[in-house]
Amino acid sequence: MKTKEKNTNWLSRNSNWLFISLLLGAIIILNFLIGNAKYLFHNFRFSTLIIFIALCICLVIIIGFLGLIIYLEDELSGRNKRHIAIYSRIIEKLNIKRRNKS
Repeated sequence: MKTKEKNTNWLSRNSNWLFISLLLGAIIILNFLIGNAKYLFHNFRFSTLIIFIALCICLVIIIGFLGLIIYLEDELSGRNKRHIAIYSRIIEKLNIKRRNKS
């Protein structure tokens, strides 16, 4: 039987669903990027270039957030072997504590 922890935050409770939805979003954006790149090389337009750059930025942000979720789960379970300063600062700002082992 699963026991729910009362003191967990939203990010750690919903990290599985968030990871899956962000991964699907990254796949969809990557698909748009590939299609947009084909169109960009055949018919160059400035608006297509702007959309291409915006999609690249969105993809980088989503991949960074996926890395944060993975880092957070490793940090909370105590299996974290690498230290990434940006992710550590974000976790400290969100005031997320490690789970107690019982």
